[in-house]
Amino acid sequence: MTSRLLFLSSLVALVAWPARAQTGTCPVVSSISVQPGFDYESFANESRWNVVLYSKIIPIEGLDMQVVKSDVSLMFSRDADNNKTVTLVADIKVKGDFVFENFTTSAWKTVKYNSFTPIEGITIYSTSDQKSQFGLKGDQPFVYNVARIGITPTRSVCYSDTGTVEFLDNNQAKMFLKYHNKKTGQTHQQNQWVLYTDYDNMAVVYACQKEQTDGTCHADHRYIWILAKKSTLTPEEEARANGIAASVCISGLKTVDHNQPCP
Repeated sequence: MTSRLLFLSSLVALVAWPARAQTGTCPVVSSISVQPGFDYESFANESRWNVVLYSKIIPIEGLDMQVVKSDVSLMFSRDADNNKTVTLVADIKVKGDFVFENFTTSAWKTVKYNSFTPIEGITIYSTSDQKSQFGLKGDQPFVYNVARIGITPTRSVCYSDTGTVEFLDNNQAKMFLKYHNKKTGQTHQQNQWVLYTDYDNMAVVYACQKEQTDGTCHADHRYIWILAKKSTLTPEEEARANGIAASVCISGLKTVDHNQPCP
């Protein structure tokens, strides 16, 4: 895919005009000239525009993570309903100085999610009461999950499995989990990257299970889980969670009920 350079002061396409004298007076917005005869289809063309210059970053409500202004690009296209869309592409920034051991003090409940990664051989109709415990057995990090899953539209059972944890890129925030259920013989694996945590109340964990050739994550393979030590989030925590989810192109989070905990 061809990369092209985008000199960006706002999300409009600009043409080169003679330099404006610095008089101290900014132009009226409605009088700013835009590209004559601009053609969106030619501008999009399944290409990626790299941001090389900017004035400032537009804030995202609820997102107060440090903004790392590097390797940012934009992709303009159309969605399945023929609507014009733009995707912000950037490196996923994980929690800085994340300490796995501090993440293991007690169990985390999954309270919000967009989707669960599929497990081969199992059809899941519903999920509730999901809980995860991270820990250490000697020097080996592990994770234990238990949840109530619907195996038919009307019947649910408690399902648990244990996985080992590996750290990618020598970064403890980039966890790679390998599961093996001894009772069923089921195995699966997935990334779980910690984007945010305060260790005591809430954590935001992200996974991309299919990366595309342009470096973005396939829309059908992006996952995010909001973990908490309690069963609900405060309004401030929910705003933070939604903001972080939006920063990795995920919206429409669902709620996990915790009314029938498993043993």
